[in-house]
Amino acid sequence: MNRSNLWLLRVVSVVAGRLLPLVLVFLTACAGQHFDPDSRLGAAATALGLSDDVDESREIELGERAAAHLLGAYPPVEDSRRQRYINLVGRWVAQQSQRPALPWRFALIDDPAINALAVPGGIVLLSSGLWDLLETEAELAAVLAHEIAHIEQQHHMRALVHQGVWGRLLSHKLEFANRSGERVVITSSGLYKLLATKLTREDELASDLRAHALLESAGYDSHALSSVLRRMAEVNTTDEGRLSYLLSTHPPMSDRLESLQTDAPHQGDAGTQGRDRFLAIAQGRTTFDAQEAEESGPDLIPTLLDLYF
Repeated sequence: MNRSNLWLLRVVSVVAGRLLPLVLVFLTACAGQHFDPDSRLGAAATALGLSDDVDESREIELGERAAAHLLGAYPPVEDSRRQRYINLVGRWVAQQSQRPALPWRFALIDDPAINALAVPGGIVLLSSGLWDLLETEAELAAVLAHEIAHIEQQHHMRALVHQGVWGRLLSHKLEFANRSGERVVITSSGLYKLLATKLTREDELASDLRAHALLESAGYDSHALSSVLRRMAEVNTTDEGRLSYLLSTHPPMSDRLESLQTDAPHQGDAGTQGRDRFLAIAQGRTTFDAQEAEESGPDLIPTLLDLYF
């Protein structure tokens, strides 16, 4: 059997014993005033008994509650082949991170906008719009690696703790009063925007550089992230609407490309592209070979899709 086709499936045996089952219940989007992430939020994090040092089990629980709320508005794409593929690629990259034991889960969501979102605790959501922009497995790994880097460094967790939001997620209370005494409701779209906007420029650039390193460790072409960013820049010239949300929450593409060019180490070996395998999955021409999966061990990877359909 071709060894290049085995590495991805072997991650099953590496991570299966570490994965916790995900039990998510869709929450109804709260009615009322939409949350404005640019406005001042409610009680300080200290008043909720939170601090910058959040226990990992608490982070996972909070992330699952947030993901359930988000998936009520942005459901997973009904394609088990692509969902499985994204989970295998994502978990292989995540095993190269400093937090390999997190219950990493990845989902392709039904959203035409070009975007991806990291949820604390090891959950990454990839929009169908961004999937359609990708051309290789290395590019898929690159966008997942950027989000994995955010979770690895707890960028969102630190930002949201300071906003006092996580305590409300833990208690299922997504409604509170801001400092002016006004009633604020966090809807699914508001939570999505909150998770995407509360990161600094430094966090985003650092995640790009970390993604570059994760790609190298995973054996992928480390230049794949730059390829995706350049394609996004091209799309922006013809269809700015699909990128407007991502552009409003990230540094300019030119800054990100310059940072990668200047600060990321460049190795001679380009690594794996995985173009043929990606296109076969994307076009529905193949799935993972059953015999190879059997030889690689039992398939114990739970995906978000398995739990919803």
